[in-house]
Amino acid sequence: MPAAADGTLRFTVPVAQDGVGVAFRVQDIDNMWMLYVQPSTNSLVLAKRVGGSETQVATIANACCAASDTYAVTMSGGLLSVLRNNRVVGSASDIAFSIAAYLAAAGTRNTATVVGAADGAFSFAMPVAQAGVGLVFRSADANNFWRLVAQPARTPGS
Repeated sequence: MPAAADGTLRFTVPVAQDGVGVAFRVQDIDNMWMLYVQPSTNSLVLAKRVGGSETQVATIANACCAASDTYAVTMSGGLLSVLRNNRVVGSASDIAFSIAAYLAAAGTRNTATVVGAADGAFSFAMPVAQAGVGLVFRSADANNFWRLVAQPARTPGS
């Protein structure tokens, strides 16, 4: 289900593993933005996948990987800000996929999976309440996963 493309996604990685992070502004499995940790190089990577090909838009050196770190990406139009422990450590400007988005899961669709530790924390902010938008976690495969989705209250008469 389409969602507002602006907002903030936060996550932790209690067990450092290359490639663990979040997908955002996901259109489908081949078109999305990603922010993930790369402990092997002590960096955060902001990447864009278009047509199935990934491009690293920004590699932020010396920006990870303590178990207590909190990472986030804030989206506002074409500006993407990368945060570590609530401090901006990098940014990029690009309007790709900024009109509509999925936040890792939408409705009954599992849009992106990343192998990672079973424990950690994810949070996201939706500037516009929209049912069915959320995120997938503890994903074993495309058919076995936990999913948290928003179900905003309906006002009487709507």
